[in-house]
Amino acid sequence: MPRAPSKCGHCEVVGHTRASCRDLEVDKILQMCGGEVHAAPEKIKTHKIPFEKLAELQLLIEGHIPAVIFKTKKQVNVACKYEIVIVKIVEDQRFKKETILFSEEKWTKINNTWKDYTKSINDNSILLTEKRETYLQKFSWLQRDLPGMIWGYDGVLLPQSEFTTTSLHNVFHVDYIAEKENLLRSQTLYNDRVRANIEARNQRRQAENVVREQVVRVQHIWMNREPLPILRETAIETDDCPICLDTLGDTAKVILRCGHQMCTACMLTQTLRAATAAATNMRECQCPICRSGYL
Repeated sequence: MPRAPSKCGHCEVVGHTRASCRDLEVDKILQMCGGEVHAAPEKIKTHKIPFEKLAELQLLIEGHIPAVIFKTKKQVNVACKYEIVIVKIVEDQRFKKETILFSEEKWTKINNTWKDYTKSINDNSILLTEKRETYLQKFSWLQRDLPGMIWGYDGVLLPQSEFTTTSLHNVFHVDYIAEKENLLRSQTLYNDRVRANIEARNQRRQAENVVREQVVRVQHIWMNREPLPILRETAIETDDCPICLDTLGDTAKVILRCGHQMCTACMLTQTLRAATAAATNMRECQCPICRSGYL
């Protein structure tokens, strides 16, 4: 049966995956600037926050540049070629995307459009630097004001490594104080839950260590005990095992220190049951006839 073609989890277009979606990274950046969120806000790693593109979009919103262009090679299999996604502002301050897909016929248009865009960015380099520094400053405040999140079982607090695009939009453009308080509450709840799990894990380990120490002590007692004296030098003749009543052979039997005989299987079963039922209970390791201990 032929395999079904891949379907993107972001744009739901058949033919590519989420990892190779050209619109995913663009939509993440647009969401950080107030763009439309479809089902749920995307998440972005802190080291991948595109402060440069955020600054460019801010210049677009303020009317300093006509458009912001994203260059992508995710769905282009030709060396040194790329596609572009053009973002413009339309009515109601909404973003509108236009994608120019790669083809040999469109390559000249793509290349010239990108060159014109690069020139407009260079003309506004001073404003762009100011906007980028503003974003960097707000993000540094956020990292300073948040306590961090616990990673691992050592309880060490590390800076949060991932945020939703909605949270970053609120931090950068809406209300820094309110969003910081929301993130602080989320981190506090998460850290309390992790600390409780760490405490429960430590208690389980302590209980396991106590049981392990008891087992080691009992093993030491059993391994270093004085051997029991022989009560009878000769075996008491019998044909059957006193436990399972099977006929005793010449090899599959044991002669206890009291002289009575039993089959090897019953002796091993009785000994293992005594060892597992109660580590210090040696009373079960007795002859089934005269009750003399053999261990």
